[in-house]
Amino acid sequence: MHEQSYPASTTDFAAVLRTAQATDADVVFVAALQSDSVGIVRAAKQIGLSPKIFGGAMLGLEPISAKARLGPALDGIVIVGNLAPQSIPHFPGAANVLERYRALAAGHPVDQFGFEVAPFAYAAGQILAQAVEGSGSLESDTLAEYMHEHKFDTVVGPIEYGRNGEWNEARTVVTQFQHVSDDSSDQFSDGKVQPILWPQQHKTGNLIYPYSSAQR
Repeated sequence: MHEQSYPASTTDFAAVLRTAQATDADVVFVAALQSDSVGIVRAAKQIGLSPKIFGGAMLGLEPISAKARLGPALDGIVIVGNLAPQSIPHFPGAANVLERYRALAAGHPVDQFGFEVAPFAYAAGQILAQAVEGSGSLESDTLAEYMHEHKFDTVVGPIEYGRNGEWNEARTVVTQFQHVSDDSSDQFSDGKVQPILWPQQHKTGNLIYPYSSAQR
């Protein structure tokens, strides 16, 4: 097992990934924000990175604009996220939130689709509103106690917290980029090039394995 960090000022990730490549790792897991994620994907393509599985918590790959810029370089990458287009029908209310979000986002330099942030941001407001109403308080300790003990109905379905503050039921989705074409935002609107691998009840596709097979 090899673990590596890099300075926040890093812009060329080829050297970082060559070190990972040299370990002959089966799995390369990346945890990175937007600009880093984009640079890492480009560097992986540049050096011919070839683990069996590549991806992780690459938050920078959620905005549609970043995906469109990277195109086929994304193929084979497995990432975790909050919501995918195919899971919208499972959550009554999410589609309406996204419709209103997109009307406001049009013409502004923000993600035009809003899958990753908008529904869960709206749900956070719903949870707070329900906690204030249910507890009859604005005190943070009282609200926290109420949130730990109740289930909340939101646009992304029912949410319930454990005593440690985490969701009682995992809500993330695991997806893989497959057969991405060049420079097109619309291809990401329905999830066809980013099928859901997990959870099972939302699954829309199968893992292409190993990573190199998806890159061909």
